[in-house]
Amino acid sequence: MARSAGFEPAAFCLEEVPCKILSTASGVPYEQTRHSRDEFSHVIFGDIFLDEHRLWVERVCSECGLEAVEPLWGEETTFLFCQFLKTGAQAQIVATRAALLDEEWLGRKLSEEMLPLFEARGVDACGERGEYHTMVFASPIMKSPLEVREGCRLMHDGYWMLDLKLVD
Repeated sequence: MARSAGFEPAAFCLEEVPCKILSTASGVPYEQTRHSRDEFSHVIFGDIFLDEHRLWVERVCSECGLEAVEPLWGEETTFLFCQFLKTGAQAQIVATRAALLDEEWLGRKLSEEMLPLFEARGVDACGERGEYHTMVFASPIMKSPLEVREGCRLMHDGYWMLDLKLVD
């Protein structure tokens, strides 16, 4: 994921959380990606309530000899949204489903003030149905915030997307 967003995985080094970032930026489907079981045994996902996606990740992980872990499954999304903000983490919106959220939403930092606006538009608090996507640029578990600058905005396949560039 990091490379597909234009970032090198090294930008996501965490102080105390050992992890391996997997990427299929080469275009190789996840189903064709194989890793040694010695490297890791579990894959953590942030899905909350989409059964179809949960079944897919469980199937793909099982085929790879891995266990899918979904710690957020079944949680209430407004609660999770608020808990995310309470951690001190920060994220900005980088893609929106145009039918629900227009181009003006791109680049906005998540805040509790968004919740009634989301609700009025039928948007899940966490964007769980693909209403919006974010990039976390600051978090207490990151060594330092990512400095990014906005690039172009483009409409593709019913979604507004914001190009971000990592500041050197």
